[in-house]
Amino acid sequence: MKNNKIMSLSVVIGAVLWCLAAWVVQQFGFSVFNGNDANMFMMLLSSVPSTLVFLWLIKLLVKKTYSQLFEPVVIITTTATLLDGIAMTYFREIFYHSQYLISLRGAAWILWGVGIALLLSYILVPKSEKLSVKKTSLAVILGIAFWLNGAIVINQMGDYILTDNNNLRSVGLLIAIPVTVITVIIAKYLLGLPYSKMVKPIVLMTLTATFCDTIALTWFQSLYSNSTDIAFHGAALILWGAGLGLLIAYYLEKVSIQNAK
Repeated sequence: MKNNKIMSLSVVIGAVLWCLAAWVVQQFGFSVFNGNDANMFMMLLSSVPSTLVFLWLIKLLVKKTYSQLFEPVVIITTTATLLDGIAMTYFREIFYHSQYLISLRGAAWILWGVGIALLLSYILVPKSEKLSVKKTSLAVILGIAFWLNGAIVINQMGDYILTDNNNLRSVGLLIAIPVTVITVIIAKYLLGLPYSKMVKPIVLMTLTATFCDTIALTWFQSLYSNSTDIAFHGAALILWGAGLGLLIAYYLEKVSIQNAK
């Protein structure tokens, strides 16, 4: 299958998986995302085998080997997280749930799923194409640092821009674009890599941050806000930022490779 067709198909798969995840939150949220820690833990645990099944299905659809699934999975998760960021910000009651706690835990579960999908796809990458141990460690540290920075921003600014029916939430989504570009640039220089090799470290940073976000949003919500609606809109902004980071890194990598030819 040609690259353009794989990209288009991956975008479609990402949209379908976004719809499926939103449907799960909407239909089963009251039963599994109602604040019961045991139920939430089981949902997080079950994400691993379910993601493995999705990877198998993706492999069949894009007609690639497991070691070639990294790029399709990046496109799929980019699509899904961007759609989540928009839908959670503007259409929560339509696509997710009317109760903020259920929507918040649903968002945490989705973030976890994104991290699992990216992690498994990276594990499947041939060893010769992986980052060195040093750069992998640095990417993980940067992921934790940027996660912490995001949590602090939400904690300090949430009351002003992330309250329900606040038009400044749209401003937050727009501001996230240049902020994410700057983040990618900073990561590039700290890692000492060209743009043509930045997708993998951004993926490692993103999956690290999503794991941290899932744990914090589920069990340490006060790191973001004591208000559930602010924490939820913070989660929406996080998902949007995760998608932007993957998209920008992917775009810069492709342009860099194209210009080098």
